[in-house]
Order: sequence, then C-alpha cells, then structure tokens
Amino acid sequence: TTIAYNAANGNVAYDGALRLEGLNNTIAASTISANSSDYNFGGVEVLRVPGAGATLVVSNSTISGNQATNVGGGLYSNSGTTKLYNSTIAFNTGSVGDSAGLWLGTGANAVAATLKSNLIVYNTVGIPSQDFTVIGNSLTINGGNLAAAAKNLIGATAFPTASLPDDTLIGVCPRLGPLKDNGGLTDTHALLSKSVAIDNGNDSFGALYDQRGKASVTGDIDYTRFSGLTAIADIGAYEVQQNEKIGRA
Repeated sequence: TTIAYNAANGNVAYDGALRLEGLNNTIAASTISANSSDYNFGGVEVLRVPGAGATLVVSNSTISGNQATNVGGGLYSNSGTTKLYNSTIAFNTGSVGDSAGLWLGTGANAVAATLKSNLIVYNTVGIPSQDFTVIGNSLTINGGNLAAAAKNLIGATAFPTASLPDDTLIGVCPRLGPLKDNGGLTDTHALLSKSVAIDNGNDSFGALYDQRGKASVTGDIDYTRFSGLTAIADIGAYEVQQNEKIGRA
C-alpha cells in the first residue's frame, strides 16, 4: 500500500496520513510519504485508550517525508507492545518538541518495544535532528536484553543511548538515496554504494523479501532479504540486490 500526499488542515488538525485505534494494528510492505498536518502527526498516529493492551507491528515499510506543523512528523505509537522490523523512517519533520521520526510513549502505561534492523535517520524538529523520542513512564526495548543482536541505525535520539541495544549505530551516515521507484509496487529509499547499512542488519522477523516483494506479486524480480556474498540482511526496508540496477525510467 502507498498512502501519500494527504493533508489534515486547520489549527487543531491531526493525522495527515493515517490514524489507527484498533487493538491490533499491522503495517507491512507499505510506503507512507509526503503527508502533512497543520498541527500534530503528519504521518501515522497509533492511539489506543488504554494503550496497555494494544499491539502495533510495522515491517518492511517506509515512512518518509511527512510533516507536522507542531509535533510527530513520522510515526507515533502508544501501543503497549510496539514492534518495528526492517523498516525505514526518514526525512520526516516537526516544528517543536517531540520526535519527528519515531515517537513512542503514553502518559500512564509502559511500552514494550521490539526494534530490529530499522533505519531511523534524517528526521528533524526545526533545525535539530530528532529521530527517536520516548515519553511516558518507561520503555523496555527488546525485552531488556540489550546485548542481543538488534542492528538498528538511528541518527539522533533524545532517548538515553545507554538504554538502546548495544549494537545500535548512532549518528552514522547511511548513504540513503531519495524516495523513488526502485522496483516493486511502492517507492523506497535505496542504500547507496558503501552504505554502512549494507550487510549489517538482521531478519529476526523472518521475511524472505524486502519491502519490494517477490516476482509473483510485483511482476518484476524477487527482491530477496538476503542478497550478495553474505547471508546477512541490510538495515531498513530496502535490500541491495546483487547485480541490481537502481531505479527505472
């Protein structure tokens, strides 16, 4: 699915692209881009009251270039269980306060987050970068086992880096291409030559393909999650394919 170029207008506007209030929510193999809100949450707001019993799973997806005049440019979730796998959150913007990229939290309930092989970069609040922020009482990442492989790349975060998985790459340029048609049914951000994200992720989610999918669905080629000389996934929604030509006319 692609959700793009939508706008929420007005001085109390919310949710330029998508608002989810279900108990169990899933976003998979999708691109949510270039949406805006005149107030909060230009991209996606996942809000369940109470959030303690709710679950959000985002996999093989791209949230990019969304904008909020106030807070929450990219993805906000208060789901008590929030899981992100092999996804790219980039180039989202807010103007004040909280995260422009990934924002987790709820005023009363703790959030248990699973973050595996995600690329969260180039999100800005005004001028400063703000890729990952947490509000609320507490956040536990990956069950509290910070020594286990997680393989995320995060640009700038207000969350204490000591509380992130030990192998988190912080403030490293991933050499990310523009959002465009790189094959498949949805636009993606390609990883350019010598990106540190190449062969540096994991696929604990168990997907056989990247966001672009398999040939029987796309009518293109199989965009496998493992490609190249090593059987190691790339970080983010996009997997560099061996002998692939990036982009199409």
